[in-house]
Amino acid sequence: MLKKFLIGTFVALSLSVVHSVNTLAVETYDKINIDESGFIILSSDHAEDDRINTIQINLKVETEDDAEVSFEFDPETDIKVAGFRYDTETDLLNIYMSDSQPLFSDSEFLNIGAVSVKDTAGEDVSYTITEAEEPLKYIYNNAVTDIDVDMDIATTTTTATSDTTTITTTTTTTTSQPTTTTTTTATSTTTSETTVTTTETTTSTTTTTTTTTTTTKTTTAKPVTTQTTTTTTKNIASDDELCEWSIKNYNDTNGIRPDSAEITGTKDGSYEITLTDEDNNILDIYVINPETGVGTDSAGNEVNLPQTGKNSMKNVLVATGAFLMTVSGLCAIKMSGIRRKKHEQ
Repeated sequence: MLKKFLIGTFVALSLSVVHSVNTLAVETYDKINIDESGFIILSSDHAEDDRINTIQINLKVETEDDAEVSFEFDPETDIKVAGFRYDTETDLLNIYMSDSQPLFSDSEFLNIGAVSVKDTAGEDVSYTITEAEEPLKYIYNNAVTDIDVDMDIATTTTTATSDTTTITTTTTTTTSQPTTTTTTTATSTTTSETTVTTTETTTSTTTTTTTTTTTTKTTTAKPVTTQTTTTTTKNIASDDELCEWSIKNYNDTNGIRPDSAEITGTKDGSYEITLTDEDNNILDIYVINPETGVGTDSAGNEVNLPQTGKNSMKNVLVATGAFLMTVSGLCAIKMSGIRRKKHEQ
C-alpha cells in the first residue's frame, strides 16, 4: 500500500514538473522601444528560434496637417525587402520588413529605423507617437499572427529646426572740443580825432567722431539632399499585370484571394509586391525579378508569375477552342440537312 502511494506521488510530481516546464517553454516576450528621436528597436526572445522572416509594426504618428511622415530604415540592417505606408486620415504608419532569411540573426534585438517628419520646406517638425491597435504582426508560414508586445514609447518627439541668427553690436565714440571765441580790440586816435576800432574773432568748431563695429554670427541649417535613382529594365509584363498575376498566384496556392496588391522597387532592382486583405493586413510579400517574373514569397518558396498568367490564358484559349468546335459542329449538322433536302427533291 505504501509502495503504491509513493509511486502515485512520484507520478503526480513528475507531471507537475513537466507541466511547469511546458508552461515556461511557451511563454514569449516581445518589446518595441522608441526613443525621443523616433528610432525603433524590436526585441524578441523567440523570433530567432522561430526563424521569423517577415514582420509588420503599426504606430500612430500625429503631426501638423501639411507635414510629410516617412520612415528611414537602419542602413546597417541588411534586409531584402523593407517599406512603409502612412495614412493621413487615420495617422496610421505601417512598417514592414521581409527576407528569405530570418530577420533576427544571433541576437534578440533588431534595429528597425527612425520616423522622419518634415514640413513643406523640408525642415524637421515636432510629432507624437502613440500605440496603435495590433502594433506587431509576424508571418508564420504565410499566416498573419498578432503578437502581444510591450511598448516603450517616448511621449512626444520634437526635433528643433536650425534658424539663421544675426547679432549686431554698435559702439559709438564721441570726441567734443568746446567752442572758444577770443576777441581783441585795439583803439587808436588820430589828429583828425577819428576813432577806428579793429575786432579780431577766433572760432573753434566742435568735432564729433562716431565709430561703428558690427559683429555677425550666422548659423545655417544643413541642406537636405535627395537622391533619385532611375532604373530602366525590360519587364516581362506591366505593373498591373504583375499585380494581377500575384493575386491569382496567392489565391491558387492558399485558397484566399487578396483584396489588393501594391508594387514597389527595391534597391537591388527587384520588385516587391505586397498582398493585403480587405482590412489592410499583409498576407504575403513577393520578391520578383521584373525581367523574368520569377521570385519567392516571404517563406522562401518559388513564385512563377508568368506561369500563372499562361495558365490563365490557356484556360481562355481552351474555352475559345471548345466554343469554336461547337459552332463548327452546328454548322456541319445544318449543312447536312440542306444537302438531304436537295437530294430528296
